[in-house]
Amino acid sequence: MNPTGLFQVGGGSLTVLSSGNVGIGTTEPSGISTGTNLHLATTGDTFPSFRIERSGGSIKTDAVWNMFIGSAGDLRFRDSTSGNKDPFVIEYQTPDNTVYLDSTGNVGIGTTAPAFKLDVRDTTTTGVFWRHSTGGGTTFANRVSGGTVASPTQTLSGDVNYFLFQGYTGSAGQNMARIGAVAEANIVANDGPSALTFETTSDGTGNVSEKVRITSAGNVGIGTTSPSTKLHISSGTLTIDGNVDTSINAVGDISAARYQINDSTMVAILPGINSIAYGVYAGISNIAGGDYNTFVGNYAGASNTTGEGNSTNGAYALNKNKTGGWNTATGVNALYYNTGNYNTANGNNILYHNTTGNYNTANGHVSLYANTTGSNNTANGQGSIHYNETGSANSIFGVKAGYGVSGSSFSSSTIMGYQAGYNTTTGSDNLLLGFQSGNSLTTGSGNIIIGYDEDAPTVTTNNHLNIGGIIYGDLSTGNVGIGTATPSQKLEVAGNIYATGSLSLPFYSIKTKWVLATSGTYKAWTITGGNSGGEVIFILYGNNNNYHGTRRCLFHRKPTNAGIVLGPQESAGGYISNISVVGTTEIHFTVSNGYGVYCIIRLYGGGVVE
Repeated sequence: MNPTGLFQVGGGSLTVLSSGNVGIGTTEPSGISTGTNLHLATTGDTFPSFRIERSGGSIKTDAVWNMFIGSAGDLRFRDSTSGNKDPFVIEYQTPDNTVYLDSTGNVGIGTTAPAFKLDVRDTTTTGVFWRHSTGGGTTFANRVSGGTVASPTQTLSGDVNYFLFQGYTGSAGQNMARIGAVAEANIVANDGPSALTFETTSDGTGNVSEKVRITSAGNVGIGTTSPSTKLHISSGTLTIDGNVDTSINAVGDISAARYQINDSTMVAILPGINSIAYGVYAGISNIAGGDYNTFVGNYAGASNTTGEGNSTNGAYALNKNKTGGWNTATGVNALYYNTGNYNTANGNNILYHNTTGNYNTANGHVSLYANTTGSNNTANGQGSIHYNETGSANSIFGVKAGYGVSGSSFSSSTIMGYQAGYNTTTGSDNLLLGFQSGNSLTTGSGNIIIGYDEDAPTVTTNNHLNIGGIIYGDLSTGNVGIGTATPSQKLEVAGNIYATGSLSLPFYSIKTKWVLATSGTYKAWTITGGNSGGEVIFILYGNNNNYHGTRRCLFHRKPTNAGIVLGPQESAGGYISNISVVGTTEIHFTVSNGYGVYCIIRLYGGGVVE
């Protein structure tokens, strides 16, 4: 016995003090408690150890466990049943409350108030969870089931296993994001179809909501819980941002309702049957009923709603069209304000102001530019029929042909040639063919002008015919002139008429007479009044009615009894030597030998023959 304790064994190898402390390897056992303590102590390079052992059991497993201080000062729990394994080690100078198990069964790491089954808290930024394995990979296992923990049942379709991320408000935790594994069917052996969901908390809300899902088929859905393709984006935009080398490569099809570049829609499959748009905001207003439309160009067809069968190729083409259909617009601003139907425009700013005009066809920069309600017009050439607004049924061909004046319109005209009909304002029903033909006309209507730079007498002339500056006519009376711009007869020729063949004319009258003539000059006819023309024939006979020759020529009278003009004379036989005019009214003939002359006159037009 030792006076300081109850007893000692082996010179202090085992000491029991009156305080109740027990020492092994120490004669002064102590501890952190004022009650009974067991104090194991060694000195030198030895390891104080506490062993628990069971052996020779018939129904229980043999086991040997040691608790000791290792060489590094750590506390180790060693399984020495077969070999030596240290499954649990507490390092020397481990921080206070490194692991805390509370009365509810919650485990805290770094906290004495764990709020969850495992509550890990740390103030560093280097991470609080790390697992490193070699060979087989790293696995974090988490299981969800029905029933209870003690008696789990089958995981059913729709059951979810979550991994939650939280922030802190200063007084409480706040959910930020969550990753979930969702059973897509009842889970059975070797068959566990599932989806992986990613949930975030949207700004202004306190609850997480699903944003991305990966299905068991490998489909990825963004904004949808049922993706039908490998990447399915619902109600949003796919943006690819990066340098010029950023791209999408696809072996198969890429399908989307809209494709955007730099936040602007570039390609869109539009509502309506077989409608598509290529360009920023092209066809953006198209709705169901706007079928068979193809809009190519920035803002092309941007206002179209139910208009169908439209085709554009050019920025702002058919921009304001809403319901007009079956139009074709090629060129910047072509058919810009159109609401009409069946129009074709090829060129910049063509049919720009057209509203309800239908069946118009225009080719060339700013042709039919001002047309609003005019229909059935055809314009070919830069600036052709430029200012026409309401006129219809025009056919215009040539640069600036029918160019016109702002605020005016004309209809039913055919104009062909560079600047032909250039100044036409309201003159309609004109036929103008040739370089600058009729280019001075303004209000004149019903004219036919054919030829290089030919024109009407005045800018207001109506019903005028001019062919090459040679043939003229008054289309209201039917008079035609050759060499005169103001014919007074159905056909008036300013000059001689020469025919190598037959010349058939409708004659007003025919007269004949017999004149006794041997030699000399004799009067045959006196013609007065009216305007006339015709032919005189003189046949000479000798004694015994022998034929001595014929002489003939055409003539016409000048207007208002100004005189008679003879044409070339033809003769057969030499005894009638000449036909002449005496004064302004008489026709004479000259013979050199004969007995009598048979005189014939065929007269057309007005006048009296004696």
